[in-house]
Amino acid sequence: MLTSPAQISTTETRRIQRAFYRYQLFCNLFGAVIRKRHDNGTNDERLQRFLRNFEPWEIEEILCINEFVQDKYKDVLDDVTWDFHPDDPETRVRRKDLFTLLRTYGAELFDKSYIIGMSSLGLTALSAIFEAQGQVALIELVSQHVAALDGDWLFEATKHHKRRGRLFTDSDEAPDSQEPMPFRGDGEHLPPLAWVFARKDTYSNLYGAYSIRSLREWGYVMWDASRLTSSGGADILNIEWEDFCTESEDDL
Repeated sequence: MLTSPAQISTTETRRIQRAFYRYQLFCNLFGAVIRKRHDNGTNDERLQRFLRNFEPWEIEEILCINEFVQDKYKDVLDDVTWDFHPDDPETRVRRKDLFTLLRTYGAELFDKSYIIGMSSLGLTALSAIFEAQGQVALIELVSQHVAALDGDWLFEATKHHKRRGRLFTDSDEAPDSQEPMPFRGDGEHLPPLAWVFARKDTYSNLYGAYSIRSLREWGYVMWDASRLTSSGGADILNIEWEDFCTESEDDL
């Protein structure tokens, strides 16, 4: 899916580039290393204030990158989990914190908290791990960059009820008034078709928990209208979004 047209457009390139840049910026300012210097409340408030600088679909772009990075780290940690396990007769790495967590809680907590923590280190660490030559080198790099965080630092800070409760802005008024937002073409500062289509041509500042993870996995807000329509992505988006809205109404 999303393979036509084959050549990525200038607008798509700019959306992807800025999302990676902003993700890295967020990691530099609010990732695992920085969070150790501030309490969680201070970090959450600082991050929410920073998010005010971006349009809601631009924050969704960043969450797409977050999804991509976490998926990559899940694959990496799945690959090396046994190498860190104390029951492995050929254990190459000795890290007391990893062993204690694995013995006490099992591999599930290792997956979740370390995926989030390592993702927050940014793209330099991920790039180094991608370039590892062989299993031994990969294990050593994971050992060097290992970090854990409780809770998804970026996803949690974008929760609408938390953000709106603390930092009500002018953009929060537009959804209340059902302000129209028609698709105005592909431009790097305009909402993409996928965003407008899912929100029924109405302004929305809901993202993160109010969107669909499977859509973020294929970066739905990165792509131009021509790619969505020619590939059938718009039809899939419509089906998944209708199902999502129906499930959300059932939960109320």
